[in-house]
Amino acid sequence: MCVRLQRHSLDKALAKGEKPGSRAELACRARQLTSARCRRGLITGLTRALADAQARPHPLTSAVPVQRDQVLDAQAQIDQVVDDLRSRDVEPRGVLQVQALLTSGESPFFNPSAPGALERALRHAHAALLMG
Repeated sequence: MCVRLQRHSLDKALAKGEKPGSRAELACRARQLTSARCRRGLITGLTRALADAQARPHPLTSAVPVQRDQVLDAQAQIDQVVDDLRSRDVEPRGVLQVQALLTSGESPFFNPSAPGALERALRHAHAALLMG
């Protein structure tokens, strides 16, 4: 329960690079972030964004549309991050980066950005997933 109430501050600490082993609450939150359930959710979000970019736009939807060009240009990086989440141990800091890309309105997934912005963000997330 304490971890749920402190989730945002713990996520901030992990995102800044604080080691999960430094506090019991951080270790607990890190386990949540790297759990199979959380990883499956991120994989679903990434694959859905890619499918949305590949499909014809739906004019009558309340969903925030993805930036098709950004997503299609970053397909190789999306596939790499999906592979990371499926097949290896990952670091919570990287999970938080992927989560932010999928949920923030300022993310290059959804917000018009400079060409290659999503690709670069996914490369950083890939590195953080592997090295923290």
